[in-house]
Amino acid sequence: MNRYIYKARDINGKLISDIIEADDIKTVSLRLQSMGLYPVAINVRNSNGWNNYFSLNFERISGSDRLLFTCRLADLLRGGLILAKALELIERQTENAGLRKIVSDIRSKVQGGQTLYDSLSEYPEHFSGLYVGAVKAGESSGMLEEVLARLAEFGEKEEILKNRIKASLAYPVLMLAVGLASILFLLAFVIPKFQIMFLDLGQLLPLPTRILIFASTFMQKWWFVYIPVIALALIMILKYSGTKDGKAAIDGLRLKIPIVGQLIRKELVSRFVRMLSALLKNGVPLLDALVMVKDSVGNELFAVEISNIGRSIKEGRGLADPIRKSSFFPPIVADLIAVGEETGKLENSLLRIAETYDREVEYSLKALTSLLEPVIILFVGIMVAFVALSMFLPVFQISATIR
Repeated sequence: MNRYIYKARDINGKLISDIIEADDIKTVSLRLQSMGLYPVAINVRNSNGWNNYFSLNFERISGSDRLLFTCRLADLLRGGLILAKALELIERQTENAGLRKIVSDIRSKVQGGQTLYDSLSEYPEHFSGLYVGAVKAGESSGMLEEVLARLAEFGEKEEILKNRIKASLAYPVLMLAVGLASILFLLAFVIPKFQIMFLDLGQLLPLPTRILIFASTFMQKWWFVYIPVIALALIMILKYSGTKDGKAAIDGLRLKIPIVGQLIRKELVSRFVRMLSALLKNGVPLLDALVMVKDSVGNELFAVEISNIGRSIKEGRGLADPIRKSSFFPPIVADLIAVGEETGKLENSLLRIAETYDREVEYSLKALTSLLEPVIILFVGIMVAFVALSMFLPVFQISATIR
């Protein structure tokens, strides 16, 4: 019998972490579900006390890999294949070794009589609560292929949005990296040659030149100090960001960044309404859907807001009322949701909101990148100008003395 460390959320969204003894991850997952908990992560705890995180992340499965798996499974089931045979074909076609291993395990469990939902729930690090919950609803209603098709459509739009964000930020980030690398090159290799010449002059150098020489000397002589300091700082930041309080603090800081914070807020709203629409279309009850979305939204502050919305709905209010009172959502979102609730087409209203906010995110990204490029060019230009001025000031000083 092994010991497992699990993280799970209860029906109120509270995160619970504890150690449990069981024979395998499947037993842990089923036991948590019987306790009314939604598993978030389950890790093996070795006898030496260290968590076996390597088994979860050693063979990375990207969102595009998961999307391809979902699309293939939906297409094969629509073509009339039984689930086990479809999984067998996908296993042969999958190139990612980690995903192929998971598909093989899921196939063998399905052939042994286990449902797809139970099989997927054993891999919470790869298949979110939203994904697994939708599959459960599809199996219960006998519409698994339609549910998978909707999940594929949802995943495709999520990947498109992520790729747009990455593509829009790639050029500004590259410009900044090249500029900083150029400055570091000057400090490490060019300034030292000028430093020897400046010292031979025997004159008091201008302040900018002294600052530049100090930075260059520090880089050359104390590199073995600042490299581990930077590495230690990064490790501490990553460790802190892995805690609930740390993640909440960082998420709150991101939302306060000028311009970028508004973009993140719009992207969160778009993701929230799109996830909720997909789950409601797949037959998941609203309260259960909110719990699943909260676990997958990717922002702790927004997750707390979703929990508050869920509590308001339990008290008998509709979805539009608590959203109207939330600072995360603009009034138009609540108005459209209210229309959807009145007409009985809430999921369609949510989908329209998501499409609107997808366009707004795209426009905001274009505006952000058009603003970032001149700002980065100006920043790098000022730094290079400072370096050049600091190098030529002693020359100007000598020229003025000779005259």
